[in-house]
Amino acid sequence: MNPTPVPLHRNRMVLGTVGYSDGVHTWDIEVGNSRHWSLGVCLGLEGKPPTQPLTPENGFWGLRRDGDSYREMTAGSCRLQMMEDPQVVRVKLEYCYELLQEPLRLKRWRKLSFSDVRINHVIAAFDRVPLANKLFPFMILEDQSVPLRVVPANVILTVEKEPSFMERHRFLLIICFSFVMCMFGILLGKSDRQGR
Repeated sequence: MNPTPVPLHRNRMVLGTVGYSDGVHTWDIEVGNSRHWSLGVCLGLEGKPPTQPLTPENGFWGLRRDGDSYREMTAGSCRLQMMEDPQVVRVKLEYCYELLQEPLRLKRWRKLSFSDVRINHVIAAFDRVPLANKLFPFMILEDQSVPLRVVPANVILTVEKEPSFMERHRFLLIICFSFVMCMFGILLGKSDRQGR
């Protein structure tokens, strides 16, 4: 199933003025009882045709509700199974990275997730969102009788101290130090014997 092109008229889409490129950004959208909405992030609207499918190929990553149906904004997307309708949807955009062993390099990407704030359940997620450009939050008001609104996100931030190199490799360092001391002792013993 191909996504239906959605008109990008100003009276239907709200586009954030600030674009995000790195870090972690979280915002909550109160959807209430609205049964027709779309929200997510996009590369911006400049140069976009008035109608187009809202898909990652066109620079849109998002979640859409159409009546009782929830779908990711992708070509050929299937219906998402929902236990209950969310009243507030949390959108989280985060910068991720991993260290690849072969060849040794750092791989970076962004992850976008949507969750039901009330039950802290992830509804949908996009991994490997490209890093090339800033992403702007958007929401499309498809049912104007029930407004959507951005509400303050109640996010608890915990910072975990990453152990230092010495703390992570303490055991290995002790073994290496012991080995060096043993070798030093052996060499010192040999030089004493040769000096006699």
